[in-house]
Amino acid sequence: MDFCSDVFTSEEYTEYILRDGYYTRRALEPYADYCIAGISDKWAIVSFNINMTQESTFERLGYSFLPKLYGLSDVTAVNAAGITAVRQQPVLELYGSGTYIAIIDTGINWRHEAFLNSDGTSRIEVMWDQQTNRIYYNRDINEALAGGGDIPGDDIGHGTYMAGVAAGNINRQSGFSGVAPYSRLIVVRLQQAKHYLRDIYFVRDNVPAYSEADIMRAVAFVSDYSEQKGVTVSYAIGMGSNLGSHAGISPLADYLGDEAERPGHCVTLSVGNEGNERLHFAGRISGDEVQSVEIKVGRGENGFVCELWSMAPEVYTVEIISPGGQIINRLPSRTGTSTVLSFLFENTVVEIYYQLFEKSSGMNVVAMRFDSPSEGIWTINVYGRDLTTGNYDIWIDNREFLTDDTYFVVSDPYETVTNPANVPECIAVAAYSHKDNSLYLKNGRGYNSDGIIKPDFAAPGVDILVPDHMGAASYVRRSGSSIATAFTAGTAALLQEYGSRNGNMRIMTTPAIKNILISGCGRKHGIKYPNREWGYGTLNLYNSIDNLRRG
Repeated sequence: MDFCSDVFTSEEYTEYILRDGYYTRRALEPYADYCIAGISDKWAIVSFNINMTQESTFERLGYSFLPKLYGLSDVTAVNAAGITAVRQQPVLELYGSGTYIAIIDTGINWRHEAFLNSDGTSRIEVMWDQQTNRIYYNRDINEALAGGGDIPGDDIGHGTYMAGVAAGNINRQSGFSGVAPYSRLIVVRLQQAKHYLRDIYFVRDNVPAYSEADIMRAVAFVSDYSEQKGVTVSYAIGMGSNLGSHAGISPLADYLGDEAERPGHCVTLSVGNEGNERLHFAGRISGDEVQSVEIKVGRGENGFVCELWSMAPEVYTVEIISPGGQIINRLPSRTGTSTVLSFLFENTVVEIYYQLFEKSSGMNVVAMRFDSPSEGIWTINVYGRDLTTGNYDIWIDNREFLTDDTYFVVSDPYETVTNPANVPECIAVAAYSHKDNSLYLKNGRGYNSDGIIKPDFAAPGVDILVPDHMGAASYVRRSGSSIATAFTAGTAALLQEYGSRNGNMRIMTTPAIKNILISGCGRKHGIKYPNREWGYGTLNLYNSIDNLRRG
């Protein structure tokens, strides 16, 4: 990927995610200034000089190939999840020795005691800072710890929290312990999304946001590094997008699904925190019926993107009514075309893009981009044809990209697991409080839009003690589905350690690890499992390993 390394950090270039076979060199000839970076045998990222792509926002190479923006899933647990038991059991004594955990996030406070060996050296194996395109190996970090230079850390804290939960050292004085304290760390400090993507999705500069393309590059880095070293790796990815089909078939989801099937690789994803945010509408119409979908737009909203998804062959078209009553009648669904509509009295522009048989999913999508929407109730009238079920869904982008007062007037809290956690092969984790066994209310809720069970289970993620991203010995408490994700990634590393002692388990894939963990889940009396909130129950590694040993 070195050929494109400079353009990936340049604001003068845009990125698109293309699947092998959907582009040719001839098709790219009009864009003289571009480069291609292969991610896998399926996916590539193409960067263009921004001056070469002057078409409509959604028509440059097609909406399907435009990277989504991902936001952070903000954020004595080891006892509740059976971790202490597998440490203290003499036959097991699992601490993560010989395993590697990958944190793809905001960076890490590499000076913190939670990530140092007893001799003061670092437990971080390697860190790639995407913003500077600099790779720091363990020796570089040790030199910096000794005062021989400086290395970027974690200005936000999210990555530090996740790394600490997954793999932080045991500190009995502070009452802290990561799940796999002997594991080594592979860290990718993601670069912030470029301005062109922030402009498309109306994300403010001070809001953390990350390009789907950059996350895919990060996964490729970790995968290549682990393969070169011949080691197992447990991924923790604690970010998500509320856009997409929610069927686990976006470019990133597809790539992670392939990675999850690789022996020795485990991929754990956050279900997100969109469950109570009123950003999902579940629609159903029949015959010639027209359904009105109302969106309350708050004051000062710069803009937002929402998507209507449906299964083929069903086709849906929309008309838009502004708060002031101006109506833009529905337009024909010409696939791959974008129409820009102006609402003169509101000084609002709405771009509508129809894509039939969207290239990643085969589903139909209507993307709607509201630029400077006026405050009030916007109405989307939905019409259908060729209906079989009459079911469709609309999702608005992540809450952190919006004001608090923008939401569907009538909403549905289900099917709110953020992408890419809807991919069937990976582990999707919800958060719960291990102190009172209550569910974290902000969790995204299942299932995925294909009816696949998500989340898979819940793990501790409420009021968890974590290393602070400021200072070298301080700790704070954080909550969120990303914390539960890190907890599970550490647990998966312990299971990988256990598997390394049993020759027939050295090559476990993510689906195998997921099924083993599901087998040991705790379940409450009177609740039917699996369900949309808890999945198959609460994580308990000791039970899972006990089931394995008993056959």
